[in-house]
Amino acid sequence: MLRLRTSREQNWPHPPVYSRFSVHLGKMLDSRQVTGADLRPYLRNIDVQWGKVNIQNLPEMDFDEEERWLGDIPAHWDIERAKNVFSVRDERSERGDEELLTVSHITGVTSRSEKEVYMFKADEMTGYKRCYPNDLVINTLWAWMGAMGVSPLAGIISPDYHVYESKGLLRPEFVELLCRSKPFVAEVNRWSKGVWSSRLRLYPENFFEMRLPIPPEDEQWEIVRAVEDEGKKSRELAAELRESMAMLKERRSALITAAVTGQIDLEEMAA
Repeated sequence: MLRLRTSREQNWPHPPVYSRFSVHLGKMLDSRQVTGADLRPYLRNIDVQWGKVNIQNLPEMDFDEEERWLGDIPAHWDIERAKNVFSVRDERSERGDEELLTVSHITGVTSRSEKEVYMFKADEMTGYKRCYPNDLVINTLWAWMGAMGVSPLAGIISPDYHVYESKGLLRPEFVELLCRSKPFVAEVNRWSKGVWSSRLRLYPENFFEMRLPIPPEDEQWEIVRAVEDEGKKSRELAAELRESMAMLKERRSALITAAVTGQIDLEEMAA
């Protein structure tokens, strides 16, 4: 019999079934996956019936870090496949004279002229891909190590890279933080294809299957500001530490000079 939900149950958050885990089909049939240290219950087809869901005595299996990369996100956040958040931009340069950009796992998207890049630079860049401010650029060959980011300026990049235009669900600043996070890079690894790790490639059809967290826009801004504030504190502390180290080196040098020139009575100091 179909049981109507109470008013309290109707107000429960209902995240999509894929919002917490992304698990390979058939994993629960592997006995090695049901004896780990992080066992959690899961629903089988038999547990989901018309009008009711069985939540008693559910079987359990282990979920590794890659499968639960989103963690325990707030229930009011949405979860979307990347294909609902981004679309491919494939516009080509007709002259090849626009600003040439590069993508790094450390600095994200920057102008090539601002960095010391020792890789080969093509003489002819006609046909290179255009990207615009706030586009997501992913280095297909090095995505597995985090070579991706949001472009702060317009320019062109290698035709081997992929450019994605945002559909407006995520702020570019929040996307940049995602690209710099280790769990996100691990998830990129999981969706990349290749014979071995150094040959992994992230293609659009695989990227679009990734699940992305979609906080409300005001919370995205709060997260970005909080990270920026913490980053500012870290930079200030690092500057103070560098200044202190420089002073200590200066005093050490002065002490050594005084000792070797006889300005300090070493026997008196030893006593």
